[in-house]
Amino acid sequence: MRWRSVTAVCCALFLAGCGDQSREGEVVAALPAGPEARALRLPLDMYRVSADESAMLDHTADTLVEICMRGKGVPWTRLPRFHVDDAPHRRRYGVIEEEAAKRFGYHPVRDPSELRKEQAWQARDDRLTSEEHVAAYGEDGTTGCMRDGYVRINQGAARGESPELRRLDQESYDASVKHPDVLSAFRTWSACMREQGFSYRDPTEAVGDPRWRTPGPSDEEIRTAGADVRCKKRSRLVAVWSGVERELQQRGLRKHRDHFAALADGKSRWLADARSVISGAVRSAGR
Repeated sequence: MRWRSVTAVCCALFLAGCGDQSREGEVVAALPAGPEARALRLPLDMYRVSADESAMLDHTADTLVEICMRGKGVPWTRLPRFHVDDAPHRRRYGVIEEEAAKRFGYHPVRDPSELRKEQAWQARDDRLTSEEHVAAYGEDGTTGCMRDGYVRINQGAARGESPELRRLDQESYDASVKHPDVLSAFRTWSACMREQGFSYRDPTEAVGDPRWRTPGPSDEEIRTAGADVRCKKRSRLVAVWSGVERELQQRGLRKHRDHFAALADGKSRWLADARSVISGAVRSAGR
């Protein structure tokens, strides 16, 4: 295990838009999120660590690694603070972006800003000397300054651990697909798809078509995905579906008000602690 990113921690504890749902053998393409994806927000988002906040936590851990490596007399190149665009619900309702459908069909896409960050971290790893690698990752790849940095920055993560958040997120989605308004929008969407020569009961059936289990999109997949997006717009499916989910999540938040207030406070303290680490490092460097 490499102590390279807090993303796994954020996903496990805060459900921070993690996972691109790619299948084995697929190449995940890079494409900036469109405005329809960036604008899609749900009430639970404020209790999660966003992709950009996760990047800030990684930068904080990297700052601690640099301090630790300096203490060992080993050089370390701290990477810049990468800013990552956040569209956590980009594929929650299937493909919703025309450009993504036109170029990649139903195949997964990731934001280039996230890939640039990962590539920079990997490139630095690839350049490490043996001495630097052992100091950073330990003899077995699981210790060293990298582990120490992430253990320190993740001390606040336990305060945000919330099975209730994960449960509410899943329950709101599961309940939404059975809601009368969403079922009506599904029927409108399905009728639109039939007009364009495609027979699917709902968008989950379209995106799960086994014919798309290929390394790259076929022409038929791209045509289907394009029709899918057009029919979602015609039926207002995403607006209806996300609207139902918002109400379901808000209802759950009202029911567990105290729990989520504590969760929001825990997240705020975690991020503030990380920012204080960076501020302290900057002040020390200026002396």
